[in-house]
Amino acid sequence: GLSFAIVLQAMVNMGVVVGLGPITGLPLPLISMGGTSLLFTGLSIGIIISVSRGETDSSWESAGGEIRNIAKAA
Repeated sequence: GLSFAIVLQAMVNMGVVVGLGPITGLPLPLISMGGTSLLFTGLSIGIIISVSRGETDSSWESAGGEIRNIAKAA
């Protein structure tokens, strides 16, 4: 979903540049100097990279083991 939002922004901007759509004022991802847009685009890319690297939090893994042990005891 996050990558779709970034691609959609870029596609709308390309449509405006070639004259296929009206001028919308939508900032171009990673190029336009919109403060909030730049912040959320960077956040989205960070989340996408984090998910693609497959990093896991070890505290969740240990909690899952404890839950399994409790379930076996019951």
